This record gives sequence, structure tokens and C-alpha cells, in this order.
Amino acid sequence: MRRYIGMAVGVGLIVAAFSATGALPAAAQGAVRPLLALIVNDVGNPVPVAGTVALAPGSQVGLRPGGTVEVGNTSTNPVLVRNVDGNAAPQPFRLDGDEVCSPGLVKGIVASNDTGKLMVVENVSFMVQIRKGFAVTQAAMYIDSGIPSVVFGVLQIPEIIGAFSKFGGSAAVKAYIAPGRNAALSIAETSNGDCNLHFEVTGVLVNP
Repeated sequence: MRRYIGMAVGVGLIVAAFSATGALPAAAQGAVRPLLALIVNDVGNPVPVAGTVALAPGSQVGLRPGGTVEVGNTSTNPVLVRNVDGNAAPQPFRLDGDEVCSPGLVKGIVASNDTGKLMVVENVSFMVQIRKGFAVTQAAMYIDSGIPSVVFGVLQIPEIIGAFSKFGGSAAVKAYIAPGRNAALSIAETSNGDCNLHFEVTGVLVNP
């Protein structure tokens, strides 16, 4: 009997020793179970993110006020942008002028940009009504410069009835008239002043 008691005490001491040193199998301590955690990520308490984050197309990202984001923008994969400074719907304009020709071979007429906005010029045209038997030989448009922006190819416009002939021309152009600056038409004709001038400059207005 003492012998069995001694064996039981010995086994107990061995188990206690293994328990103290962690040498028992992990299964004896119970299975490891994952824990669920609720992470709050709102505007007031955003979760810091470091490194690169891949977002699905159409995803929205909220940034803390004052935060910055580095955006990759290459020629092969440019970032799409939208104009939000008031130019999203450009306002069309027409700048025109009329004048009775003055004596002399060269005539001129000037109109100014008084809109307070930048005029983006897209098309220019002119027409001259002149007494029959005379002609317009040259016409040029000057846009905010001493150098002609357009030298017209002058065409005669058929005029069946009346004592006058008509000449005119038009051209597509890309030019700019800053606020307070001018567009001018200059022509050369052979009637020595017996004609009427009209010109138009059209395009869109944008904020300067």
C-alpha cells in the first residue's frame, strides 16, 4: 500500500514540474480562439494609414482638415480634373464694330474689351460695303498687338441690287484679348473713303 501511495505522489510531482516549466502540450491549456474587435474610423477619429493603399474605382476617402495626399500624375495615366473656378460653362461673347470709311487708302476700326474678363478669340470676320467699281485690296485683324493676328483672304460677296459692292472674309483663330485691350480691323480699298466697315470677333469669356 505504501508503495502505491509513493508512486502516486511521484507522478503528482512530475505533473507539477511540467506545468511549471510549460512543457505540457498546448492542447492541455485549451484551444487559441480569435477575438473580434470593432475599430471606429470616422472623420473625428480617423485610423492612421501608412504606406500605399489600393482603392477600388469609385471609392471615397475622407481626409482630416489640413491633410495632404501625394497623387501620381503621369502623361500615360493622367489625373482627371474638373474646372471649379467659374469657367465650367464659358460665356460666349461677340465684340463688333461699325464705321464709315474715312478718306485715304487705309482704314481702321477699333473695339475694346470692357467685360473685365479674358476674351478667348475663336473666330474673326469682316465685311465692307463699297461703291460699285471699287474694291477692297487688303484686310487684316490686329488682336492686342501691333502684329496682324489674321491676314484675310478678301472675297467679293455677290450683290445683285444696289449701287454698292460687298467684300468680306472670315478666319478661325486662337488669340486672347485681355481686359481693357483692343481688337482692330485695318483695310485697304480704292474708293478713297466711299465705304462702310463692319467686323466681328467671337469666342468665349473666362476669368483672367
